Amino acid sequence: MIAFAVVLEYYREQAGLSRAELATLIAKTPQFVAALESRNKPKQPSLETLHDLIPALATRAVKGPIPPKASPEVWSWKVAVDLALSAIGLDVPAGVPVTLAEELADQAGLSEGTKIWILTDLLAEAESQEFARQTADNTLKGIEYSYFVPFSMDESHWRRAVDSIRRLRKSSTGKLDDALTMYQISNCAFPCRLRISNPLHNERKGTYGLGWASARAHFLFYPAPRDLLHDTVRVLGELIGQLSTGPTRPDGICGNERLGFIRQLFPARKVR
Repeated sequence: MIAFAVVLEYYREQAGLSRAELATLIAKTPQFVAALESRNKPKQPSLETLHDLIPALATRAVKGPIPPKASPEVWSWKVAVDLALSAIGLDVPAGVPVTLAEELADQAGLSEGTKIWILTDLLAEAESQEFARQTADNTLKGIEYSYFVPFSMDESHWRRAVDSIRRLRKSSTGKLDDALTMYQISNCAFPCRLRISNPLHNERKGTYGLGWASARAHFLFYPAPRDLLHDTVRVLGELIGQLSTGPTRPDGICGNERLGFIRQLFPARKVR
């Protein structure tokens, strides 16, 4: 895990600010900033301090050298995300994020036979016409999608996503049932969108998006860490296996307290 002190010092220097200059911007002393950047006994920022630090650095860090694929808007958003995540003890996303347009372009380049697993608590296909259209086009190319959404998701939301994709496949004679599966799982989905390409291959790749589907300017995608992909595929694979081997309740839910629970939403599945 990268400590907040390291992240803060990096983006302060990226912005070309001394500790004294940053202290002035956030109405603190240089000693206060030094304490935040200390490697020995780092001082964790309060919510109020973080609220002042993020705009002070996010708007100025873009004046420094920006990685080739990052626009000023994307880079300033990454600064804000990195500071916020490291402040609460979480790993900062590796790599430079890409925009919604770049994520869609990447999906457009997927080859026939690719399998896609998506774990999310928000279906962008229900909120964004671009996402729904790209998914529809990919299913027509022979790409298979499996979605995993939490039990807490409203039924109208996932149905809207399925209906949007089906409507955009209007020229197809094939059934959407053969290309898309929607699962409902224990509420382990997190507030982002994780896409895994070819999950059952050792060379699986993935991206995860931070933001809201309708707020396109702030919908950014990062390369997913290998460990995250491995652990997610293992858990979801075991849950899918429960549908084939485990006992099923009358409501279609199967699983156990240790592993979690799963139900197939689409296409409709006969309860054994």
